[in-house]
Amino acid sequence: MNAKRWIRWFQENREAYSEPDWSQRCPLPAGKRRALIDSLATFQLGETGGGTRLRRFVRAQTRHEPFTEDYRQAVDLFIAEENRHASLLAKAIGYLGGRLRERHWSNHAFRGVRSLINLEFNIQLLLTAELIAEAYYGLLHERSGDPVLTPLCGKIVRDEVMHIGFHAAFFRHRQATWLPVESVLWSLQFQTIFRLVQELVWQDHRSCLG
Repeated sequence: MNAKRWIRWFQENREAYSEPDWSQRCPLPAGKRRALIDSLATFQLGETGGGTRLRRFVRAQTRHEPFTEDYRQAVDLFIAEENRHASLLAKAIGYLGGRLRERHWSNHAFRGVRSLINLEFNIQLLLTAELIAEAYYGLLHERSGDPVLTPLCGKIVRDEVMHIGFHAAFFRHRQATWLPVESVLWSLQFQTIFRLVQELVWQDHRSCLG
């Protein structure tokens, strides 16, 4: 895995976005704003956190694989970018006239399950979340009709596409040492978990996305 490439990308992307004017008035009707607030507040909560569990798994691998020193730095930059998304979404919720969430069942479950097994499972669930986020923000980019949210969601979609590539590169590195049957079994369980999470997210956010 060329972790140095990802380090460069995260560093360059850090300065590649100008924030909108959050002081302007939101033109959306009250009902649409409420649906967006409820939905975005859940996603914003999911972007918060210091990445403690992920960093712990990565540190545990450093003594076994030489590439992980660079990978650890890339993970730190990835976490920082997720935190910037959380900050932008917090401002977007304020722009819409809403308040942030302090807790949500899905966030609690996601953080707990990610820590159950190992680094690969942690990254797998992160990849699942990134794939869903790409579709979610892509729909908002197309449908929000808001002069602030539309470009903001476009920015997040572009970042999520690269995050998917980052995690996919990790699995390509891992799977190079797996037997074919191991790769097939991993793919099957990944698809099963993804479809389950996808359905849960749709049930929780369809009033905003429908």
